[in-house]
Amino acid sequence: MEFGALLRQYRLKSGVTLKKLTEVVSIDNTYLSKIENNLRSPPKRNIIIEIAKALDLNPVETDRFLLSASFAPIKSFYEENFLLADILYSQIRKKGMKAIYEIINRPMGGAIVIRNNKILVKQISTSPIKGVWAIPHGFVNPKEGDKTAEDIACRLIVKIFGQVKLKIVKELTREGEVLQNIDTTDYFMKLGLFPPIFKIYEIQIEKKAQIKSPNTLFIPFDDIINLSGLIHPLLYQIMQPYIKDPRIIKKLYERGQETIQKLTGKRSFYLDMKSFADKRISKISFPPVG
Repeated sequence: MEFGALLRQYRLKSGVTLKKLTEVVSIDNTYLSKIENNLRSPPKRNIIIEIAKALDLNPVETDRFLLSASFAPIKSFYEENFLLADILYSQIRKKGMKAIYEIINRPMGGAIVIRNNKILVKQISTSPIKGVWAIPHGFVNPKEGDKTAEDIACRLIVKIFGQVKLKIVKELTREGEVLQNIDTTDYFMKLGLFPPIFKIYEIQIEKKAQIKSPNTLFIPFDDIINLSGLIHPLLYQIMQPYIKDPRIIKKLYERGQETIQKLTGKRSFYLDMKSFADKRISKISFPPVG
């Protein structure tokens, strides 16, 4: 992600206006606005660190912030991700370099369905993150007939509504679209998993379609923060184009971080996640390179 886009994302997440930020770090408001719109180069390293402190970024976010401007991080972003290294190493031992190919070529697909200014959300039904509220999404699974991220997005909608007429409007994560800068790295690294490519599609369904899946509902954009239970850490990024109040975006971010803390705070979480990753990776088969 480019520095300007990342700056804007972190600023909105923190609920800080451009004017307030320029007062704290003594940077001209116009200059900072141009940086966010990629019309000016990033500032010096010490200024970026000041901005990070003003936005109350954690060490991982600060390192990514510096790296996006081609500066050295304060602390290695991968330093504590031993589970990730263990998963990769164990898979390479089992399958050789094919394991890397399978991981990288196994994207996630997600669906955004909007009806009357309400967005479709559901609770994840699989362990070890069962019960977390999110948009419908999942990994491409050839055994279910998926070939692309678009396939899994459509399959999940059919699973929720039954045999329903649907239309892919567009991919929201492609260049130039509202979610082009979505970043899964922090979330998946904290879970100890390799960050996948995440493609999200806007999908239209027929008006008469009824939800047939449990723990699934349409909710007004601004009310998503009031969902009872855990909220997916990526929702704060996904909802930014739809929620105008930065305070709600900030609260969504905080709820997402609470989710990570609660999940990873369980003694058995990383063992459960490693088992889950091993099963998911081992059951997927892709054609060999070339």
